[in-house]
Amino acid sequence: MAALGLLLAAAGSADAQSGSLAVSLTSTAPGALSDAAPAQITASGTSPANAILYVHYRRSGTGGCAVSPDVDNGTPLPLDGTQLGTGAFSVSTAATEAFPVGSYLVCGWLENAGDPTEIFADFSTTFAVGAADTLGLSAVADTVEGRPVDVTAAGKAYAQGAVVTPASRSP
Repeated sequence: MAALGLLLAAAGSADAQSGSLAVSLTSTAPGALSDAAPAQITASGTSPANAILYVHYRRSGTGGCAVSPDVDNGTPLPLDGTQLGTGAFSVSTAATEAFPVGSYLVCGWLENAGDPTEIFADFSTTFAVGAADTLGLSAVADTVEGRPVDVTAAGKAYAQGAVVTPASRSP
């Protein structure tokens, strides 16, 4: 009889509604995510009932995602608080500004609109933001201390066709 009670209790907890959630970030400009342009944020999935979407971010290495958005210390992204109906959804918007260079953790929750203690789905992912303008210098030949050296510069700049000009040139 005790075994039957345990079986029923386990079966009862399986009745909770569940949904699915995925969050992605892409560049609003051609190329990879960089500090030159805001990210496009897209959340998609399914909701078993009316729900509220929450999406937060934080620097990687500063903690993980909390069990619910109410206790998470991340910064809300523009999709945070979006009301969703039952069924499949896909919502997208651009961030208001570009992320600084670095690595980030994104946390997402699909919360029951009628019971904020019920999370239908959660999701986490990391993403990296690179520098839009980079510059690498390298010596053309072996260098000798005290003598001028030729260097080559390679990289990419915010503006297409930007020219890298040396600040000074040795004779």
